Amino acid sequence: MIQPLPNVLLTRPEPDSRALATWIGGRARVVISPLMEIAPVGRVPDLGGARGVILTSRHAVPLIGPGRGRQAFVVGERTAQVAREAGWDVARVAPDAETLLAALVAQPPDGPLLHLRGAVVRGDLAARLSAAGIETADRVVYHQHARKLGTEAREMLSGTGRVILPLFSPRSAALLGNEAPFRAFLDVVALSPAVADAAQVVRPDAVTVAERPDLAALKAALSGRLDAVTPP
Repeated sequence: MIQPLPNVLLTRPEPDSRALATWIGGRARVVISPLMEIAPVGRVPDLGGARGVILTSRHAVPLIGPGRGRQAFVVGERTAQVAREAGWDVARVAPDAETLLAALVAQPPDGPLLHLRGAVVRGDLAARLSAAGIETADRVVYHQHARKLGTEAREMLSGTGRVILPLFSPRSAALLGNEAPFRAFLDVVALSPAVADAAQVVRPDAVTVAERPDLAALKAALSGRLDAVTPP
């Protein structure tokens, strides 16, 4: 008897979800239903007198112009890769914003710095760095517009089967929670403990937290869940 493939729901912005779906391949039935859409503010920011920029998401990189060898302090290896390809001199890479903050405070770079970010962020990185003596401003370069779940995603979540649900941010969890409750068995794979905490709003039946807050670790955790629920 042929066993059905496990269900996976991907809610990241469209390009990110497509890339993850390609990586999953034929291991699961994948439904893509982005909960956020990235939209540029419509202009390249004036970097002014900033000696370096802070990039906490790769979504900012194509919206800020070429790096031309200027310094960037970055969250995430993927963001670092994209920044290097755009000509930025990546001086420091951290797995998350809190770790980057601590590293910059411990070894202050030459300022001033400019945090180029989305409209919705957790914590005020620029204000906290400035309070620590590192002059930092910020500029919003893109919006993260909320989207509703699509019909196919709603049908998947309305069933009684297991749905493996990778979540990458507390906001994604909150947006999903706005459309709860769901009947399905929710098998959440969270990027970090903060994401796992936020995911409690959807009352998950199982939660796996990636060992590190990066894409490679989340893929490893997701692969483990796929292996666990797929019959040999």
